[in-house]
Amino acid sequence: MPRYAYKALNQSGKIIKGAAEYPDSSYLISYLTKNKLYPIEIADVSSLLYKNIGLKSVNAYDLTVFCSQFEELLKCGLSIADSLNIMKKQFKNKKFKKAIESISIEVEKGKSLSCAMKSSKEYPVFLVSMIETGEAAGRLDEVMSIMAQYYKKNNELKQKMISSLIYPAIVLIISISVLIFYISNVLPLFINIFESFDAELPAAAKLLISMEIYFKRYWYVAPLVFTALYYALRKYCSGERGKYYAAIFLLKIPVFGSLYSKIIASTFACNLSLLLKSGMPITKAMCTLQDTFKNALLKKTVKECEDELRQGGRLSNPIKRSGLFPEMMVEMICIGEETGNMDEMLYKVSEYYYKQLNVDMGRLVGIIGPIITIILGIFICFILVSMIMPVLNMHGIY
Repeated sequence: MPRYAYKALNQSGKIIKGAAEYPDSSYLISYLTKNKLYPIEIADVSSLLYKNIGLKSVNAYDLTVFCSQFEELLKCGLSIADSLNIMKKQFKNKKFKKAIESISIEVEKGKSLSCAMKSSKEYPVFLVSMIETGEAAGRLDEVMSIMAQYYKKNNELKQKMISSLIYPAIVLIISISVLIFYISNVLPLFINIFESFDAELPAAAKLLISMEIYFKRYWYVAPLVFTALYYALRKYCSGERGKYYAAIFLLKIPVFGSLYSKIIASTFACNLSLLLKSGMPITKAMCTLQDTFKNALLKKTVKECEDELRQGGRLSNPIKRSGLFPEMMVEMICIGEETGNMDEMLYKVSEYYYKQLNVDMGRLVGIIGPIITIILGIFICFILVSMIMPVLNMHGIY
């Protein structure tokens, strides 16, 4: 469907800008006129560049505010269309405002909120599925409340992860900067001194001199190699085979693998718990989760869970076989199946691993910083010893 950008005058003479998808411009003119807007400029902007306004730039915080405000407006008795019209004026993120505006137009045409969000293809699959279930059960405000809490938790976890990596990143940048400065400025001074005395250099000093010469002549090679490796790896990991092996590799990395496993466990338990709480059947919930997760191993496990459940089996069986989840989570799911209280049990599991993640990320910061410092210290000691040994040789001390 073509996308049109427009400028229109409202009743007070203010210029209103926006964009929307319509079969042709006459539908857009009709919509603007209905809303007491006088169109002064309409342009077809259906290019790929303009269409790329997905929610990649919209963070979990924006989605938290969106769901929270939607819940409050619905509780006040406003219609979905009126709620959307109010909300699109509240957000500073221009792309998100356009995303809200696109579904607002579709809702005013008579579509349900979930259908409008599906047709726009700009909203998370998980959110759309939850809203669809909420509409069917007449509990849309409750679903919005649940999703507001969900995205709030996601945002907090993401911010925690970023904060945990700031200190190690600063230490690493400073370390690399110091080494580059030393090799490019200090090392040449020592080399000139040794050459003036025609001193015999040990192997370690010769290695450093070779590094210094290479760094000066071929400094551009390293960035080119790293860039080529990055794009080659990215291309490989974009395929199904690459995604699968990348997921396995991430789980096997020491320390990080354990952290990643807990993230998977918490995410899976939380998402499935919310879908079940909204009233969605477990088989449909599994189908929805396959479109939600990007991890190839997790997608494969979820598909196996769906197949097992459709054949009358138990959820815990494929969960246990996958080896992807901690043993405690498998036991909790077994208990949930026995008691018939699966959604509550999964929610407790997600909360437990969420708290564990916060503790582990704090520990990770305490581990990475000293490791980087020790590696830097070893390298600097190697450089100093390599430079001091020739001096001692010259004086007959060594």
